[in-house]
Amino acid sequence: FIDCMRKLAEAAKAGDTQRFLEAPRHAPLRRLDETRAARQPRLRWMPEAPAQAAE
Repeated sequence: FIDCMRKLAEAAKAGDTQRFLEAPRHAPLRRLDETRAARQPRLRWMPEAPAQAAE
């Protein structure tokens, strides 16, 4: 991990900006559901439903 971070820091110092502008390269691309986002916007944080305690 440290070796990878050092290589990234060296690339940034050398001015290799194209490498960072194209990132992430291997992340899956998924189609965003813009219609749902427009119709059902999440305007505030909602906590997850609490798990029911075993009785």
